[in-house]
Amino acid sequence: MALKQGVVDGQENPLAVIYHFKLYEVQKYLALTRHVYNSMVHVMSVKSWNKLTPEQKKIIREESGKTGNYFRKAIQDEEADLLVKLKEKGMVVTQPDISKFRAVMGPAYERIGKYAGDENVKKFMEMVEAMR
Repeated sequence: MALKQGVVDGQENPLAVIYHFKLYEVQKYLALTRHVYNSMVHVMSVKSWNKLTPEQKKIIREESGKTGNYFRKAIQDEEADLLVKLKEKGMVVTQPDISKFRAVMGPAYERIGKYAGDENVKKFMEMVEAMR
């Protein structure tokens, strides 16, 4: 309602939310900034993990990897389809040059490093670069 009334100029949501909640009815523009990546992780306490047999641990690792690959492909396929549908609904889709955003992220990574650990940030960024 705030978008429709002009109280706010924009909002941020995944493409599925924009499409299924019909935000295209009140939002003309969509900027694909790719600033968020939704990941799901399997979490288990060390106590529970240590109760598993080596074979069970192997199965969980393998299936977690398969599930992650499946999830990424499903999201990519769905987003490609949703972009077509959103354009058909009249949305103007832009893809800003995200290299400009990346260029100014240094201070944010430093702040994250202070509470998450610089080594963790470094490792995470290495994984991100490997996926590009």
